[in-house]
Amino acid sequence: MKTKGFYESLAADYAVLTDAATRQQAAARFTAALRQRHPHARSVLDVATGTGLFALAAATAGFPVVAGLDPAADLLAQARQASHQAGLNIRWLTGRMEILAESTTDRFDLLLCMGNSLPHLTAPGDLERAAAGFRACLNPGGTLFLHLLNYPRLLAAGERIIGVTRDGPREFIRFQDPPDSNGLIRFNALTVDWSRTPPGHTLASTPLRPFAPDVVADALRQAGFNACRLHDGLEFRPFNGGRADTVLIEAR
Repeated sequence: MKTKGFYESLAADYAVLTDAATRQQAAARFTAALRQRHPHARSVLDVATGTGLFALAAATAGFPVVAGLDPAADLLAQARQASHQAGLNIRWLTGRMEILAESTTDRFDLLLCMGNSLPHLTAPGDLERAAAGFRACLNPGGTLFLHLLNYPRLLAAGERIIGVTRDGPREFIRFQDPPDSNGLIRFNALTVDWSRTPPGHTLASTPLRPFAPDVVADALRQAGFNACRLHDGLEFRPFNGGRADTVLIEAR
């Protein structure tokens, strides 16, 4: 699960830290594409929604029923405020993806888990439990979309910097450490305040499990999904594991 303290400590700067402005445009294009590819789908659940980026985009794209779920109360508060300001009717739920069926008994046509949220499942069996919950929350014929970093390529290349953003004198650097003996990596968010002399800084960290796409696809098949397809990013391009930075896993 997402570490609650980690995200709540970053909640005030979450939009800048995650480059929400750029991601908002990508989310809008993605959900518009979903509307075209799944014209009969009416309901969407965005798991690990954070501040509601993809849930808000799905509602804006015209899906009649949209819900977003996350364990971090501070992020959900921002999501609720954003939906209220936009006049969008979205149901916000508090819960964790590895016990999804305990948070809602509703069924959806489409289920999203975006923004590299899946790797927060670090405990043994978490991935399998989450996959079973995803399956249980979908209507027959429903489709799941998982978006995460293409860890095999990133780790093989030794790439550690995930992103750098800035808000005035404050700089936000997201980077990862190499895997430890348990196969976990540490995801770090470094904030540097250049308005001070010397510059001040804070560091927040949380463990992640760098799932390979085939491991995730296998867990989904065992949970009852079929027709797993891999795409490069959110544009539904053919996946090339040697070049892609992210992978979109689509499973029915």
